[in-house]
Amino acid sequence: MKITSKISKIIIFLIFNIILLIVLYNIPVGSKFLSNICLIKMISGRECWNCGMTRAFLSLLHFKFASAYNFNHKVILVFPLVVFYYLYLWALYIFKKKNKNEWKRKMYISLRFFMVGGLLYYLEWKIIKEISKFIQHM
Repeated sequence: MKITSKISKIIIFLIFNIILLIVLYNIPVGSKFLSNICLIKMISGRECWNCGMTRAFLSLLHFKFASAYNFNHKVILVFPLVVFYYLYLWALYIFKKKNKNEWKRKMYISLRFFMVGGLLYYLEWKIIKEISKFIQHM
């Protein structure tokens, strides 16, 4: 069954996102499970550049902004980008035109944007790590 009406797509958007928010809001932020889900931390024993981001996102959904910042300070940049990207994809789904190639092109552009952003994010983490090593040796 193909859904073509914009009104039905908006209703699907609302129902899906209300259920998603209810599920995410009911995940406890202080759970031990959430502190042990990082594969890099499991393998190397050290925190990665993204450690605490899941707990920071959940803290933002619980309106605990200070707690979110303490889990990972980069949530200030990442959370708005993820929300924007998420809404952008829904808008493409709801208001897309008949041209399917345009949809794919926009998806590839947005994917490249996030890949470049992720690379810059990783490089920033490496630079901060090297600076902290340099300061410790002084």
